[in-house]
Amino acid sequence: MPYATRQDIANEIRSIASFPAPATGKEMDEDKVDQFLIEADAEINSKLQNRYVIPLVNATTEAGELLKKIEIDFVVYRIAKILNLKKDIPIGGDITGKTIIQKITEGDTFKLAIKRLDDLNTGRIIIAGADQLSTQQGNRSVVVDCDVQSVILKDKTQW
Repeated sequence: MPYATRQDIANEIRSIASFPAPATGKEMDEDKVDQFLIEADAEINSKLQNRYVIPLVNATTEAGELLKKIEIDFVVYRIAKILNLKKDIPIGGDITGKTIIQKITEGDTFKLAIKRLDDLNTGRIIIAGADQLSTQQGNRSVVVDCDVQSVILKDKTQW
């Protein structure tokens, strides 16, 4: 289940209900946005599944908002690229004169979202309340599991 909704995307880029890009004439419909949300969700979950139990059912509201922001940044960047939106092109809708900000169209927010996701994956940022994988479910050590004894002994010449 996606962390963000179509409405979250609409709020981020001001209008999503089939807006044509002036330069290309392409349109973005709700089905495409829903598909982008599913794909962004899969990307996020693929990164987090090595550290957390997926789906993240016990995550705090604040952690959920962080994941939602990452997903919004993924989808909005993708839409902006597909529609070839530039910082100077108004996207229409009921907000006259508003433009997509330069940070979205140049990928700054997307790069930050990738960095946040990497930080979540490596543990530099922790998802509060989320169930983390135990060592038995996550990364395992064969040496520990099989009780392998070391053949290199301390304080002995062995060769």
